[in-house]
Amino acid sequence: MKISLIGHHKYSIAAELDPQTGEVRLIPRTLHRSDDGKSPVWLPEVTQNGWFQPIRGLFVALYRDPESPSQLWLQLGEQRFELDEKSSSQFEPEISNEDIAPEHLDAERTFRLYRNGTLQAIHHYRPDEIENQTVSIDPFPAWPHEEEEDDLLFFVHRVLVQDGRRLRVLPR
Repeated sequence: MKISLIGHHKYSIAAELDPQTGEVRLIPRTLHRSDDGKSPVWLPEVTQNGWFQPIRGLFVALYRDPESPSQLWLQLGEQRFELDEKSSSQFEPEISNEDIAPEHLDAERTFRLYRNGTLQAIHHYRPDEIENQTVSIDPFPAWPHEEEEDDLLFFVHRVLVQDGRRLRVLPR
């Protein structure tokens, strides 16, 4: 079974994941025509089961298994973790999603995943080691930028700490 993934807030890249082995195959963009039939649109042809983002050399993915869509999974390299009511996380430093303090812009981050209070995984990284971040050149955006748009592990942390959000992510 393969899981189809789209880049986390970078929708023009895609990958196919074998969750049992952690093997990843990037899917190249292909040329399509827009609805008006004139302008080309470069997007991968995949079904979306989740999102991925390389962080400090580690392939990170958040997805639902199409064969068992009620389950939410986190892939960290070759390791696969079910995210359910027994899952929790810790993220350091404590940062705001909307307005990051200047001292946290370059600070090393640590994501910890727990199951029933037992540490399952830990990953350390710096913001500049997050691949495929969104870049906005709009000086007056219509809405404020949020940190979880750039950092998939921070997004996963917020999904786990906010009541009911885990059930709303990637609706089945």
